[in-house]
Amino acid sequence: MKPTPAAGFPQSNALGAWWRTVTTPTDWERRKRPSAWCGWTHSRAGAWCFSASEAWTFPVEQLKEIAIGLEKSDQRFLWVVRAPQTENEGPEPELDALLPNGFMERTEDRGLVVNSWAPQVEVLNHETAGRLVTHCGWNSILEAVIAGVAMVAWPLYAEQRLNKVFLVELMKLAVAMEGYDKDLVPAEEVEAKVRWLMESERGRELRERAATIKESVAKE
Repeated sequence: MKPTPAAGFPQSNALGAWWRTVTTPTDWERRKRPSAWCGWTHSRAGAWCFSASEAWTFPVEQLKEIAIGLEKSDQRFLWVVRAPQTENEGPEPELDALLPNGFMERTEDRGLVVNSWAPQVEVLNHETAGRLVTHCGWNSILEAVIAGVAMVAWPLYAEQRLNKVFLVELMKLAVAMEGYDKDLVPAEEVEAKVRWLMESERGRELRERAATIKESVAKE
C-alpha cells in the first residue's frame, strides 16, 4: 500500500520518495466551497495545508487514514487530494469515493478538500496558513521557509528522504511523520503530529523558529 509513481514519472530506486491529472486554476476556484473556504481563511489559529505529491499517489487506504486523522485532530485544513494511479483509463473518481463516508460533510465548516491542484505559493502566504505537511520536495520546502510555515515532513522517494534529514535535524523547521517508510501511516499518527505541532511546547518552539527564519530571509 505504498505510494505509486504517477503517469509520466519513472519508478525510483533511490534512497527515498502534487498531481496525476493536473486540474486548472479555474477548477481551484470552483472547488472553493463558500462555507469551507470562508471557515478556512477566517481562522486565526493557523490552518493546516496538506499538499499532494507531484510524482506519486497514495492508495485509497492511505487517503482514508489521512482523512480520519485530520477529522479527529479538530484542526482547520486545506487538503489537496490526487486520485490513486491505476491502469484503467477513464475519468478520475469523485473525492467522495476516495474518502471515508461523510467525511467532507462532517468537516465542511473547517476543512477544504481540493482535487489535484492548488496554488501552493498563494496558499502558504495567506495569513491563515500556518502549517504544511510536505513530501519534502525542495521547491515546497523553500516556499514554506519563505512563508514562515512550520512543517511535518512526509518524504516519499529519491532525495526527499535526505531533504527530510536536513529539514528536521539541521534546520529544525519540521517534525517527521513517523512510519513514512512503512506500508501505511495510521490515522493515529497523522492526528498525533497535527496536534503535536499545534498544542505541544516543542511544537510552539518549532513554529516560532519558522517565523524567525522568515524574518531573516526577508532581510537578505
